[in-house]
Amino acid sequence: MGHDKRQMRLWGASGPTLLEHVVLLARSMCADCVVVLPDPERWRHLSARLVADEYPGAGPLAALITGLEHVAQPYALALAGDLPTIEPRLIAALRAWPRPYQALVPIHDQPPGRPEPLLALYHRDCATILRPHVKAGLRTLHRALHVLDHQFVPPAFWRQHDPTGRSFLNLNTPADVHQITASPHRRTAGTALPPA
Repeated sequence: MGHDKRQMRLWGASGPTLLEHVVLLARSMCADCVVVLPDPERWRHLSARLVADEYPGAGPLAALITGLEHVAQPYALALAGDLPTIEPRLIAALRAWPRPYQALVPIHDQPPGRPEPLLALYHRDCATILRPHVKAGLRTLHRALHVLDHQFVPPAFWRQHDPTGRSFLNLNTPADVHQITASPHRRTAGTALPPA
């Protein structure tokens, strides 16, 4: 994007930043909210527990490990900070999925077979399992799934709760931002739909 997308204000100059919006959504769906950041001091106003990334620059896998080591519950919902249109009905359905598992990861169908590991549920023990792999140089969440007892959630299931796949729209390009800001169905900043 060429700039810190966490600071984008998709809802106007007086609206929240992208990160503030995602944190508000997370807090509406979860009892506790841990945010892993390379610069937590810049975000002290967030209504969440802020944790410094133990491996800054090492990617989302390392950040996931840091976050899992700070959660109180056995399972945690991992969300990327650039997912502005998460459907809480989908999250509620994932949370109701039968346990146990170490990772519960939706599979996208555009393109087919692509895991969505940053909108997924993880057991906090995954941190202990994954840490040696990160120290050995593993950096991608997709590869890390193979060392976990994971279950994939097929599109036929998650589309019952998020028919258009809005939850998986992350903002990586200006075109992605335009798609969000131009949508007539754009949700009000920081608000969540009621669970189904």
